[in-house]
Amino acid sequence: LQGAYSTAAVDPSALQGAYSTALYGAPDAIDAETLRVVWPRLLPEAARRLIRVRCGGVRARDAPPEYVYERHFLQRHALWVHRPPGAIDAPAADGEWVEVAHCPYGQNANKTFAFYFAAGGSGLWLNVGRSLRFDFAGGKGDEAVAVAHRALADGDASRAARAAGVSLKDFARYDTAQFARIHGKTWSAETMTEIVALTLPGGEADTVAPALQKLRCGPRASLRPCAEDNVAVKQQLDCRLPAVDGYFAPRSDAGAGPAARAILDASHCDLGRRGPRR
Repeated sequence: LQGAYSTAAVDPSALQGAYSTALYGAPDAIDAETLRVVWPRLLPEAARRLIRVRCGGVRARDAPPEYVYERHFLQRHALWVHRPPGAIDAPAADGEWVEVAHCPYGQNANKTFAFYFAAGGSGLWLNVGRSLRFDFAGGKGDEAVAVAHRALADGDASRAARAAGVSLKDFARYDTAQFARIHGKTWSAETMTEIVALTLPGGEADTVAPALQKLRCGPRASLRPCAEDNVAVKQQLDCRLPAVDGYFAPRSDAGAGPAARAILDASHCDLGRRGPRR
């Protein structure tokens, strides 16, 4: 672990032992190709002390993956593994299980649909079922995609169906809607895939708890039903940064979780800035 974390480079093989067993209930369950999120409080303290994160900017294409604390994505206990600009996630096939992360977003009152990020390494799995696919590929087509995304964020299936060019009856036959190449506000050069759950219990204002009956935990090869005391679930139940007047407070005792907070401080990061403290 010492060598793996001394320069903040990600060596997934260092996560395949006790960390993988804690998160998945089995060793060797980390997929190095899809790893996007790491939960530092599941790492030994000695390993956490050696982690340094980037707190601003985007890494070069030929640089090794790095841990980055990204508050836009709301998981206050997580470090995100960022990839080079231009790296694009392939959309999930119908019926595929995908690791996801979800957190109640701000003051969003939408109780109809919950938005999940595809996040390899989260330990929590969602089946996309029959999926409608959108892509923020750039160009004129993005306008309709943005309308559909906004409509679902507002809980308006009729408007989303019109933007997708399908009837409301056909739209109701889909289980999820995938939005490829979503840009984060503070890491705009990198994209992620957002998956909107159209049929799962719970909405954007809820934690993952209402959907647990449909979600799965464990390694991909042997998925099992989730319970609220499952380690992977617990990482996401207490996930949100504090909100003040509808905006996320940059720093507070209720902000980043203790393990993430210690790493941020050791890396001289300030959540209220886009770069290291001077």
